[in-house]
Amino acid sequence: MIFVSLINGKLQNTGINFESFLYKIRRRMLVSPGLAMLFLLRSSNAELCPEPCKCKFVAQGMIINCSSRGLQELPFIPENTTELYLHNNILTTVAPGAFDKLQNLQAISLYNNIWNCDCHIAYLKQWLQNPPTIVQSNATCFTPIAVRKKPVAELRGLEYSRCHSYKQHQCRDIYFKSIALCLLLLLFLLLMLFSFISFKSKSYVFTPNIGLKESDLIPLVEQRTAKRHVQNERTQDSSIEL
Repeated sequence: MIFVSLINGKLQNTGINFESFLYKIRRRMLVSPGLAMLFLLRSSNAELCPEPCKCKFVAQGMIINCSSRGLQELPFIPENTTELYLHNNILTTVAPGAFDKLQNLQAISLYNNIWNCDCHIAYLKQWLQNPPTIVQSNATCFTPIAVRKKPVAELRGLEYSRCHSYKQHQCRDIYFKSIALCLLLLLFLLLMLFSFISFKSKSYVFTPNIGLKESDLIPLVEQRTAKRHVQNERTQDSSIEL
């Protein structure tokens, strides 16, 4: 109370009403948290704006302008987007599910891109056939040449055969490579088995000489053959003498 009376006395000396002074302080204390919350909301929305796009915040959500930015891939799009402009870029496809969470989307532009109308464009084709929003101008195919300038929404699905045939050829190549590798491995095992059997069929005995030479290694099979030959000769000689 002493502190308040001192402040009141000083304010009276300066000609300021003490009650109006307190009212202004209380009002500023109430307004400041609101300003702080508004600043935090603005900063959080600024963080949601994808690079290098420009964003405008409205009551319903965000207006995102990504046109003429040289985009090769679709950036992250916030769920509260109301308008999305993607024209005049070099986009080729849209990932499946990229537009499913944009429940508040009211307008979108996709023209003047290099859409590659193969099997990867199927999601965008289905989405454009029943879009939940206004599509500004048609998105047209750039490749392959057979469907160039054809609207993506009018594709019939025959264009996807190239993707499937490519995958089939790729699988076939992998299959044949696996078979060839298995055959080579089998041949290697057979050669190893043949070498092992041929090595086991020959046993070697060592002569008692200290210095070993090539002649000291005599195959056991050849030694037995020589003994049999000598025995046969002796048998023939004994039969002649008789």
